[in-house]
Amino acid sequence: MLTYTNIQHQFRKSNNLSCTEYVFLDMVYHLHTKPFSKVQGWCYASKELLANEIGLTKRGILKMMEKLIDLGFLERDEKTKYLRTTEAWAMVYFEGEQSTPVVNKVHSGGEQSSPRVVNKVHQNGEQSSPYKYSKNNNNKKDKEADLCDLVEKPFKSSNFDSKWQEWLDYRKQRKLPKYVPSGLKKTFSHLAQLSGGNELVAIQIIEQSMANGWQGLFNLKNQPIKPANSQQKLTYQQEIELAKAKFRVIE
Repeated sequence: MLTYTNIQHQFRKSNNLSCTEYVFLDMVYHLHTKPFSKVQGWCYASKELLANEIGLTKRGILKMMEKLIDLGFLERDEKTKYLRTTEAWAMVYFEGEQSTPVVNKVHSGGEQSSPRVVNKVHQNGEQSSPYKYSKNNNNKKDKEADLCDLVEKPFKSSNFDSKWQEWLDYRKQRKLPKYVPSGLKKTFSHLAQLSGGNELVAIQIIEQSMANGWQGLFNLKNQPIKPANSQQKLTYQQEIELAKAKFRVIE
């Protein structure tokens, strides 16, 4: 396990992470990137062991894991329950003055060795990293707009596309974590469930979150259901859907 963790508090605060959550993600990252691990690419440590390392109960660490998965920093294999951090978390190691993660080894006598960069240099001189990030190669190709192309949206109209882009711009302005494919798929599924499959309600849910300064998407709070565009004429079928949504009982 880790001897210590260097915390970048600017990254931590901007992503609404506690110190405990930061340390947990750092621990999972180093476990699943170990070159001689029995399970390559995954952290297979038991939840009890992880909880004991950071001073939480098993219930507490499971709750924290769900939050980190929702934030897009953590992935879990549904079959094995193994863990690994995402590219969104890997950015913490490649921002600032250093472009690659650095490990300082502390000897038993307290003497500290020089930093060792943990990425690999190929025969042709090209340098790689666990997530292929570097200071000169961080060209922002994994923007949220690009991720939308990888995940099917719940609604395919231009109205929803426009409103979703407003939501992405809103999150970027508030410096909220970027979506990763797994988190984006879960968000779309959640939005479709909240709206009952009604596109106009989904648009209002997005508008509600932006108007209230919320980070996530939630049920409409006793607000009258209105068209996204007040000048837009509704079809008879849309009026029926709005009426159903207005009086739908949310359990």
